[in-house]
Amino acid sequence: MAPEWLTLMSALLASATAADGGGVRRCVEVRASSQLVPVGSEVKATCVVRPDCPLLGGGVTNMELRLDRLLLARGPVTHGNRSVSNGNISTVTAVVKLNQSSALLTCCLQTEPSPSVCRLEGGLEVRAGLPPLPPGGLGCQTYLTLPSTMNCSWEPDPRDPLLRTRYTLHTRLGVSAETSSYVAPLGAWRVVLPRRAFVLYQDMTLWVTASNALGDATSDPITVEPLKSVRFEPPLLGRVKTDRSGCLWLEWSLSLRQQFMSSKMTLEARLRDTQTPSQTPTWRLATVQSKLVCDLLHGTQYKVQVRACYQGSPWSDWSPAQTGSTQEKAPVGRLEYWMKEDEKDKRQAYHSVHLFWKPSRGFRPNGRVSYVVTTDTGGRQQLCSTAGSSCELPLRRRVKKVFLWARNSAGESAPTLVPLLPLQDRWAVSNLTVISHGDHALLVQWKTGSGPTGPGFSDFVVEWRPLLKRNSSSLLFDLANRNQSSLLLTGPFEPFQPYQVSVYPRFTGAIGRPNTATAYCKQKAPSSAPDLKVRSMWQPSVELTWEELPLQERNGIISSYKLSYWADPKHITVVTVDPGNPRVLLKGLRRVTSYSFQLTVSTNGGNRSGSVITYMTLSADASDVGMLLALSFSGLSLVAFIAFTAWLRYKKRVTVVLCPMIPDPAHSSIRSWSFDTLQELSWGWEDEDPPTVSLSRLSLTELSQKAGWWEETSDLGDSVCSSPLSPCGSVSYATVLCGAPYAGQRAGGAAAFRRSESSQPLLEEERYQNLAPGELGAPGDVIAHQPFFFGEGAGSDAEWEEFPMLRALGDGWTDSGLQPKTDSGLQPETD
Repeated sequence: MAPEWLTLMSALLASATAADGGGVRRCVEVRASSQLVPVGSEVKATCVVRPDCPLLGGGVTNMELRLDRLLLARGPVTHGNRSVSNGNISTVTAVVKLNQSSALLTCCLQTEPSPSVCRLEGGLEVRAGLPPLPPGGLGCQTYLTLPSTMNCSWEPDPRDPLLRTRYTLHTRLGVSAETSSYVAPLGAWRVVLPRRAFVLYQDMTLWVTASNALGDATSDPITVEPLKSVRFEPPLLGRVKTDRSGCLWLEWSLSLRQQFMSSKMTLEARLRDTQTPSQTPTWRLATVQSKLVCDLLHGTQYKVQVRACYQGSPWSDWSPAQTGSTQEKAPVGRLEYWMKEDEKDKRQAYHSVHLFWKPSRGFRPNGRVSYVVTTDTGGRQQLCSTAGSSCELPLRRRVKKVFLWARNSAGESAPTLVPLLPLQDRWAVSNLTVISHGDHALLVQWKTGSGPTGPGFSDFVVEWRPLLKRNSSSLLFDLANRNQSSLLLTGPFEPFQPYQVSVYPRFTGAIGRPNTATAYCKQKAPSSAPDLKVRSMWQPSVELTWEELPLQERNGIISSYKLSYWADPKHITVVTVDPGNPRVLLKGLRRVTSYSFQLTVSTNGGNRSGSVITYMTLSADASDVGMLLALSFSGLSLVAFIAFTAWLRYKKRVTVVLCPMIPDPAHSSIRSWSFDTLQELSWGWEDEDPPTVSLSRLSLTELSQKAGWWEETSDLGDSVCSSPLSPCGSVSYATVLCGAPYAGQRAGGAAAFRRSESSQPLLEEERYQNLAPGELGAPGDVIAHQPFFFGEGAGSDAEWEEFPMLRALGDGWTDSGLQPKTDSGLQPETD
């Protein structure tokens, strides 16, 4: 932006500048105390109007002095025939601090017709910067290449000087007064001196000068010997040979261009154990071209490298590595062990024991070793032989100890006694915590309680294994003494993988119960989130459940579940759920409302949100249904109670109405019934007279006399149904037709009768049939009415034998002394 502004102002300034040969003459001049000042310094600026300015007659009234767009000063312009000192009409002066690298001072004039417009008439550019600082860190390094060179470098000014700065390197050989100068390229802070500018064995003095428009600055001089600043090429390492036990023979040489320096060189050898790269001993070597290096580990392979320097010069790079191995020796030291017994079935004669071991700090394998487990110190009964660090042993339960050996080609170590200790319910570890200690370590802390851990307590065993690997070989362990309460485990651990850490107290004759925890050395957000499921949904309560994430997808310890739900996205409610309870019950929801639910699972390394599910709440909830069921149950209970009470009170009456006592004439004799028997029946009316019960009804009707034969009329069905205590649906039992002489004529024969069509089992025998019309007499005969009597003299027994029921009725009247009721010899009716 500043360069564009300066370009525009320069163009305007050029248009207002007077030129010879007919151009407009300059009438305004801008002056400054200095056009280049240090940043933050004050600049005195003045705007001067010349007396011969042609614009003075055009109504010029005011003048303004500006720094870029900032107004510094404003003043009136005086003109006429008056004159002032130095022949100037008017001036405006201002003092300003310049805090930028470049700025433009301008002066403009205002006229009467347009006082708001200021006409630019003059300008001047001013600059600011920083004076240079003395360069530091000057140093040189000689390269014995073809051709040889000497590179010198320094540190530039850490500030931005805002001005162009040049650096110059000055050299002087020995005590000579002659000085040579070498200018560094613009923007560079190093110079390469040619071979003719230095002598290898002669001291030389060097210094650097920094220069810009505000001044110069010179560094402190240094004196160097070019040969002592040589960075040699890496030596050439020859063969690495095996010598006597614990020693290696090294051979090396310098490059052809540096062999003349071999007598004055210092060499250093580095031997790196290929099995434990962290252990890297170094040896200073003599100037001769071979060296015997001793005090090395037995049976160990080393990577050997060599480098060289000259009397304090920089070390060369390390040479390419060569490998060599020392001679083997029998292993020395003891092994640390840990065993675990399989407790599946203690009744079996054999049991499985997992034995783990590792070298102690004082153990030296002295070569490539293998391990052997035996049951005796002689090593004859081998149970296991492996190059690993664990073994599964099938042992008899009577075996109480085994022996562990380390063996290589040179011999075997002393046996390590491993007692087979049972697991007992003895507790000594509490408050176990495992926290991350960097990305590849875990810090285990525990407490042992306020009192002693018990007799025979020896130490703690801390074991850990990856939970995603079930093989026993992945289990590792470490030991802690009885006074420790923490232990740093250095792995190997992988980030985002779960590990199970257990601390066991170990006693003299037993192993106590462990305290176990799950830990991660580094955590991140889970790979996925659980899916929500609606387990039950009764408005205004909704229960949501989810399944726990698989172990391989957690990537850390689940710290919390957060359930977000909303009916309106502008009002979201968040519920935090304990990680051990994968369910949540939401209450107080609105009825018939669509709710959205989303579950977020969190670890210490981040969180993951699941998909959103939507459900509509119900119109009826559990309380409504429960109340309805309660009311229904109460109503049914009340009805049942009333019905039961009524049954107890009116049991006999209800029994008679629902189940009347109707005799079966086919299996009982109605002749044995009497009024005394009827009175003995309990009808349920204690204070009332027993009602008359119609067991049968006899109707004698008059036959109509007309041409032709006769037709039957009977009201038996209607009369029976008219009784309130008789069942409906009765049918006629029999019709008896009695014939008499018409108008006093003599009777011509016995009475005729007709059997009913009833299918009821009322008669004792089924030998009667309906009579044909001809059996009663010829057509046209008239049968007159005659009284029909029961009892004595009411007909022959032969006639009544055909009607046992009627006969029973007649006998009943006779036995009880009753007589049938008659009206003037018309149809008698008996119930």
